[in-house]
Amino acid sequence: MAAPGMHERPDPRPRHCWVTGMPHQVDPFPAVLLGWRQDDHGTWWGRVAYSVPGYFEQNIVHAWVDARYLRPLTPPPTPPAVERRRNPH
Repeated sequence: MAAPGMHERPDPRPRHCWVTGMPHQVDPFPAVLLGWRQDDHGTWWGRVAYSVPGYFEQNIVHAWVDARYLRPLTPPPTPPAVERRRNPH
């Protein structure tokens, strides 16, 4: 559900993207874009999940990120091939 003053755009297909250029961010983070929303000022925000390095392990971040920090994955990833298997019985 969108926060007050936010308007969500339904988008059922998650997409791979990069989170890059945020303040104090050195390296881009590979991410999964899960949805969009627009605030009353016209700014678009993407709901993303991405991993950032921690001291001992990776940490998962799930957040709304300003669209100016999101970049598409180029080229788009190729979906895995679907292999049909015959039932041996």
